[in-house]
Amino acid sequence: MSRATIALALATMLWLGIPIIASGQAPAGWKPVKDRTGVCQIFVPNGWNQSVMIVHSTHVRLKPMSEDTVTHVGADKLFENTTQRFFFVRKPVAMNDGKSFLVNYHVEVPGNGVECIAEINVKQGYSEDEVKKIAANLAPVK
Repeated sequence: MSRATIALALATMLWLGIPIIASGQAPAGWKPVKDRTGVCQIFVPNGWNQSVMIVHSTHVRLKPMSEDTVTHVGADKLFENTTQRFFFVRKPVAMNDGKSFLVNYHVEVPGNGVECIAEINVKQGYSEDEVKKIAANLAPVK
């Protein structure tokens, strides 16, 4: 399954409102969110009222993306493009009310024979620094 296909599937699931379930132990003030199989997880602050989805792929291909690929996935701003992390943000998208906007951050990391992929969706104006902290802790469950 290609990265673009996974990203499209995640975006579709978000628009359909498929819930994310969090479980497990977490550092004080943060709670884990795991993919449906419990292979990958990310921690978010307690009281988190935004959206995050996690999946994993057994097709580990994480490598720096070409400029064409970065353009193809719709990256507006690229934060990291290495063998250890692919992390970018897309341009804000208008919500159904036409007044508020959703900002999508995409992050991928390798580990333990899988590639963990997260889509972090926040309302426009949400702290980019906090999203970066959240994205930095995406990892396979140990």
